[in-house]
Amino acid sequence: MWFDLVLGQKPGNRNNDNTKGDKMKICVCFKIVPDLDQVLESDWRDISQGLDTSYVKKMINCFDETALEMALRLKETAADTGAACTAVTVGGGLASLMKGLYAVGYDRVVNIPFERREFCPETVAALLAGFIKSGDFDLVLFGKQAGMADSGMVPPLSAELLGLPFVGDTAAASFEGGQLVLEHETPAGLEVLKLQGPVAASVGDAEYAYLRVATLREKMAASKRDIEEWPALPAEDTVLPAFSRESSAKECVMIEGESGAAKAGAVYEKWIKGMIS
Repeated sequence: MWFDLVLGQKPGNRNNDNTKGDKMKICVCFKIVPDLDQVLESDWRDISQGLDTSYVKKMINCFDETALEMALRLKETAADTGAACTAVTVGGGLASLMKGLYAVGYDRVVNIPFERREFCPETVAALLAGFIKSGDFDLVLFGKQAGMADSGMVPPLSAELLGLPFVGDTAAASFEGGQLVLEHETPAGLEVLKLQGPVAASVGDAEYAYLRVATLREKMAASKRDIEEWPALPAEDTVLPAFSRESSAKECVMIEGESGAAKAGAVYEKWIKGMIS
């Protein structure tokens, strides 16, 4: 299905029609997570005390990696008018991974310091929205979720705080005649949207799932660049709930008897007979 949508222009901003010669500005929000495939089997068995990931390598969340590559491909197809790509994360994680985004073509890589980012989707969304508001972006991309047991709330919460239309489960993005075209999955199948104006979108399964690999020369040049630090806005401390399992102690009684029939008779006489008499 095809839909043509003309979204509202940002107040007081430039005309967002890319045919006018304006450079498109794309922001991609990403998260650095532990590679859970490297967690030892023994640590999975003892997960009740919390999963130890201190020894595993870090990686860019898979859906965020897809969103990062999608933005670079849009940048390439907008070569006639130009496009600038910014990547932003909350809480950092690994400088070499972040600098690697410079190597593959990102113009800005930004970190918003925040130590306790887990289980805080409202706070993370507020921090991202604060940065995005300052950047006058035409398109904001997110991976649809990040990490084990992730709620997937950050993308729609951020879009709500920004006052932007939100497109979920985006599978492809392109330009047609200066218009942004997004393809996204719906319960009824693939839907194609032609959009004009600022929009936020979460990226799910796409054709190009992996971020491109930089050359050694590109990596060496990127290593000399600094990660931008964006000061986190003041936020109330998040109080995490105390999770506990309800007591499920059970009493076990061993039934004595020489045969199955004898044991069944004992159960009947002691527990069942009185209930049906």
